Amino acid sequence: MKTTVIILLLFAAELTLQEENPCKLPAETGPCRGNFPRYYYDWDLQQCLEFTYGGCEGNANNYDSVEECEATCPDGEHKEQNPCELPADSGPCMAYFTKYYYNKESKKCETFVYGGCAGNENRFDTLEDCEAMCIEEEENPCILPADSGPCKGKFPRYYYDWDLKKCVEFTYGGCEGNANNYASLQECEATCPGEEEPKDEDPCELPADSGPCMAYFTKFYYNKESKKCETFVYGGCQGNENRFDTLEECEAKCAEQNAKVRFDTLEECEAKCAEQKKEESPCKLPADLRICRGSFPRYYYDWDLKQCREFTYGGCKGNANNYASLQECEATCPTEEHKEEPKEEPKEEPKEEPKVENPCELPSDSGPCKAFFKKYYYNKESKKCETFVYGGCQGNENRFDTLEECEAKCAEQKNRRRPCELPADSGPCMAYFTKYYYNKESKK
Repeated sequence: MKTTVIILLLFAAELTLQEENPCKLPAETGPCRGNFPRYYYDWDLQQCLEFTYGGCEGNANNYDSVEECEATCPDGEHKEQNPCELPADSGPCMAYFTKYYYNKESKKCETFVYGGCAGNENRFDTLEDCEAMCIEEEENPCILPADSGPCKGKFPRYYYDWDLKKCVEFTYGGCEGNANNYASLQECEATCPGEEEPKDEDPCELPADSGPCMAYFTKFYYNKESKKCETFVYGGCQGNENRFDTLEECEAKCAEQNAKVRFDTLEECEAKCAEQKKEESPCKLPADLRICRGSFPRYYYDWDLKQCREFTYGGCKGNANNYASLQECEATCPTEEHKEEPKEEPKEEPKEEPKVENPCELPSDSGPCKAFFKKYYYNKESKKCETFVYGGCQGNENRFDTLEECEAKCAEQKNRRRPCELPADSGPCMAYFTKYYYNKESKK
């Protein structure tokens, strides 16, 4: 009897030990049907393996990354990774929340767009919360020793050896460690042993950078090619310092650079500036879509075809052969530098102006962007204003910020008759004016 009790107690103790050590648990997808790549520790193989997690329940043997898994198992003691070391993670959901994360490259707290689920711990509601967690008074990182940290990864990094006065390669484990840790030899040499922080690059020299996020914000940047401030589409996170909220802010920072050119002699000034006047006409430049992900209809002058043509502009950089309208393009080219004998063109019959489409007749249109804004549109089927989700760009005119605005514009539609269906009506007055009306019987 005593032997049986002892065996049962030992078995219960073993079960308790297994429950306490998540590394001994099997991979468990859980009952939900999501598709999230995760890692678990395989106790038999003594290594971390990938599996697909459904998104709910499961067990504790479930890690976001192989580094986190290896940092925890096989001893089962969780060594928490510093959240300030993690990258910004928007998560798989498509909502739109402005949050803050610590960028370990720039050593600053910055904004990013959070989708509303999953993600990681490097996410803060306010700038103050982020700075309180991640920014502190730091000693000179260049005097610190190389520190691989407790994790078992193998990442080639560089540290500054204060005694040797040079940057040396070492192997970083993937978590913790210290600030004397650089991804490249160039980054290490730019930081040590001079100033603690590398000298800031002139933001006005940088290209427009939309960043990896998918939001849609119109910002300004200084285009060093055209020497003026222009608009581009910012995705909502990362990017660089050549990004301004207003045209005035951009010009105050960068546009004066164009006026700071100085010459030693009058002759040098006149020679240089005379060359500027001879620069190639913008009408001879090719259409330049550039790398940004916007979709803006623009016009450029095709020098070979001698006509203005439409193209899709990405939203940043490009060149001066870029016009907002056909009229602007035709007014600019080829009148200045490509003057030719005017050719008589056959007179065209005046075209009817396209009818302006009634916005209340249009369907709701969220547009291609992925933001989340609650708007109103008029549903011509139900004959009332209803809500829909607007993505933040493009779409159509059947979009209103408030229910009142929508109803003021459209809700009377059901009570209106089309003017073309009404009979001629001279009115009660006795004056004499010749006017025109549409006769729906004769259809003219």
